[in-house]
Amino acid sequence: MSQRSTQYALELALVLVTAAVYAAVFGHGFINLDDDQYVSANEVVAAGVTGDGLVWAFTEFTSFNWHPLTWLSHMLDVSIFGMEPGAHHGVNLLFHLLNSVLVFRFLLDATAARWPAFVVAAWFALHPTHVESVAWIAERKDVLSTFFLLLTLRAYVGFERTRAQDAEPGSAWLGGGVVVWLVLGLMSKPMLVTTPFVLLLLDIWPLRRIEFGAGGFAVLLRCVREKWLLFCLVAASSALTYWAQASGGAMRAGSGLDFGGRLANAVVSLVRYLGKACLPTDLALYYPHPGGWPGSAIALSGAIVVGLSMAALAVARTRPWWLGGWLWFGGTLVPVLGFVQVGSQAMADRYTYVPFLGLFIAVAYGVYEGCRRRPARMRASGALAAVSVAALAFLSWQYVAQWRDSISIFTHSLHATDPDYPELLAGGKPEPSGRVPLHNGLYTPYYNLGTAYAAKGEWREARRHFEAAIVANATFPEVYINMGVVLAQQGDLAGSKLFYQRALDLDPTHELARRNLGLLMQMMR
Repeated sequence: MSQRSTQYALELALVLVTAAVYAAVFGHGFINLDDDQYVSANEVVAAGVTGDGLVWAFTEFTSFNWHPLTWLSHMLDVSIFGMEPGAHHGVNLLFHLLNSVLVFRFLLDATAARWPAFVVAAWFALHPTHVESVAWIAERKDVLSTFFLLLTLRAYVGFERTRAQDAEPGSAWLGGGVVVWLVLGLMSKPMLVTTPFVLLLLDIWPLRRIEFGAGGFAVLLRCVREKWLLFCLVAASSALTYWAQASGGAMRAGSGLDFGGRLANAVVSLVRYLGKACLPTDLALYYPHPGGWPGSAIALSGAIVVGLSMAALAVARTRPWWLGGWLWFGGTLVPVLGFVQVGSQAMADRYTYVPFLGLFIAVAYGVYEGCRRRPARMRASGALAAVSVAALAFLSWQYVAQWRDSISIFTHSLHATDPDYPELLAGGKPEPSGRVPLHNGLYTPYYNLGTAYAAKGEWREARRHFEAAIVANATFPEVYINMGVVLAQQGDLAGSKLFYQRALDLDPTHELARRNLGLLMQMMR
């Protein structure tokens, strides 16, 4: 079989296995976190592609971001498929399949080493932490932006290979493809602001434009200067994102953390992400921020991060893939590590979609370079890689099933993050336990699960979860309004009135609370 035929066969196998693992998403629905903002309850998106929608996509900061291409992709889905959630899930999966193939082709172009490139692509395609980016319709921005990122990386590698062959001097113009693909990626999700730094890592390895030693710093400066336009683009995207999140109030949930607290969470989260990469169990849609970490956890995490960084630097001259992969992992996570705290989560699986590629590259190419001249070790490492891929596929297949609807995914998340949840299910009363003293914490999964039960008319379950949400955070009027609805449905009109009044105590101008209270008072006359 020719090399090209082998490549196509591997790509086909990758697509078929990944599609089989994710096949259940075609029967899944919308969930009640973000899917409503992005599609199911968004009137502009629900109208499909329209002139007004095009203007809105480019001029609004809805959902605390400026990502017009993401909005347009959702509008196009509605124009083609209507509000059928299975089709929207299918488009997410299609992009994930394309991304998996692009990972393989990008690394094959960059390194000419087929088997480690394929292993990285398989780990990327089948790692359970990536289920969130694929099985959650609202995370279209992840798969879409990564599609453009991978096209950017392939264009850059191709441009540099061509320039090296032509022996041309460094240029400030990187070729139209690099710039265009990056612009499209930033218009899909601003997390791609680290892309110029990733390109510098490629300059170190595998392109080897930057060498460690005499003259290396001058080459580094030249490589930085030639990317000036890319740095300008990401600076503009960063400014737009900061403005959108600040003006939309997304940062208020983290306003109680000082810089030391944010730095501590960033260090601990790096190590927690490493743990999820190696052992992807107890995954959750929402990891509550604890408000503060024990000193022992911070010290241990810091030691691990510093130790791994020093080890990668120590072997950078002879094994640059370790340093490149480690810096890719940590560097691409920087925008979401909470240095600017947005929301109340401590970390999120969806943030690993691009960063874990760095870890996968470091491990796969490290093993390959250490074993390729020893056939017995190559066979053993190949067998271990096959076992790891099979295990990841099985875990992802299990986790995909949990994304069926709001009740299934939030129930799964609470089992993974709240040790008190089984007691609540057994009939215990939620009690304040100091679990999350500073942030919303467990409020979000409890509130959304209560909302899902209320939508099904299961008032008893809805009430228990709303009560738990109030215990987690008692400052949101929406949960009191929902409790008022539940109690009214259960016939407790006096209790319903009390909860509506509590909502108005928190926000005297809340229109829904005022309207519901007015209707209730008419019923009680």
